[in-house]
Amino acid sequence: MFTSPDKNPKLDIYNVTANSYGNGVNSDATARAKQKMILHSMKCFPNSAIKVNGKIYTSENIESLVGKNNDAFYLKLNSSNPIEVIRNAWGMKSVTLDGKPINSFKDWKGTVERMDNSKDHTIKFEWNPLASELVNAGYSYRTTCEHYISGSSAVQQTDTIAADKTSHTVTIPAGADPKVYSYDLQLNLDKNGSSVGIFSNQHIVKLVVSEAPVVDTRTSIESVTLKVPKLKEGAASGDNFTLSGTNTGVSTINTVWEGIPASGAVAGNFYAARITLTAKDGYAFNTNTQVKLNGDYLSTGSGINNGGAGMTIYVNVPVRHEHNFGTWQIAGTGNVHVRKCSCGVQEEKPHEWKYLEGQDKYKCTVCGYEIDGEKERITYVYASPRSPIAGEHPGDYTPAEWVKIGGANYTVESIVWKNMDDTDVTTFEAGKIYKGTVTFKGRYRVCV
Repeated sequence: MFTSPDKNPKLDIYNVTANSYGNGVNSDATARAKQKMILHSMKCFPNSAIKVNGKIYTSENIESLVGKNNDAFYLKLNSSNPIEVIRNAWGMKSVTLDGKPINSFKDWKGTVERMDNSKDHTIKFEWNPLASELVNAGYSYRTTCEHYISGSSAVQQTDTIAADKTSHTVTIPAGADPKVYSYDLQLNLDKNGSSVGIFSNQHIVKLVVSEAPVVDTRTSIESVTLKVPKLKEGAASGDNFTLSGTNTGVSTINTVWEGIPASGAVAGNFYAARITLTAKDGYAFNTNTQVKLNGDYLSTGSGINNGGAGMTIYVNVPVRHEHNFGTWQIAGTGNVHVRKCSCGVQEEKPHEWKYLEGQDKYKCTVCGYEIDGEKERITYVYASPRSPIAGEHPGDYTPAEWVKIGGANYTVESIVWKNMDDTDVTTFEAGKIYKGTVTFKGRYRVCV
């Protein structure tokens, strides 16, 4: 506790004692108690100095002020004058790692700092310059920094630091081996060339350096679009999947079908296709690569392999039944012909007749069915074209709408409009003369 009305505070220290519990008999216990007394005293003013009866004392040489009373030790401050405390007279000011403050420790049990080896890391120890009172009293710094690494208890390097220096830096370079790097900066005092204190003033820092993650400089493949082939009923395998559209960065594609029985794919089931993609040099697949499928499929999944150099896609493809009709057969009514699929579905269509000259018969050109009958004849042709109206176009009406006919067994097949100079008509105009060529088609053949 410091109390004083002026700038030179009076130092009152109470109950800084230690007992050896050896009654003076056990010398080891007595020595340990004395050291404990000194440590307690050091904690009272670690970076300060005191002036007692004209003499300067620091935490390093306070041992001379420790007294013994029976089996206990205490701090003797029998001063005829106020005890002057010189604040920040010496000692460590700060420790930083890459410019940020970190803790240092007096022993090897302190916590560690963690980092990777992607860049240089710099530790800086900085301490107070010696107060002029200490310099005038003959004090000077004696500073060293010992380097250690994990796996060895030996000192790897010792830096001896000049007495007039007030900082020291150590750099772990980028790419350093993953290890624990430890540094023990010992900031001690000499007085008139002799060591002061019985303890080394240690400031220990431990750094755990790990391997930096590898930076992937490859271009990410954003998406892959595949065309899904059909898997046909009864097939032993499906066709290959193919790339569809632009697939930047994709080099090769391979398809393997799985689980299809030797007897062939069964309609109503689905089977898996395993598609393996490889990336071009300088490109990579990743978990954000989108898979787009064009075609019939049920579900899909994907995974990245070889560090992004490849991608595997699984697609479940259904087997849909497709009708496979047989040959056309004559229906019972004779009006149509039919064909059937193995699944039971059938389709039917009207006969397509052709007259058999000299036989008075008609035969279906599709199924071969024949019926008796005479050839229908066109007894006359009558045609009445409508006159175009200004603004109309030849394509505005069908041939049957342009030309009205009379008679039977024929139709208007086409009408071609021309100008009088035989050029094509685009738009009809008022007051002009046009010519139209009409082609007729008989019911079974074109009449000439």
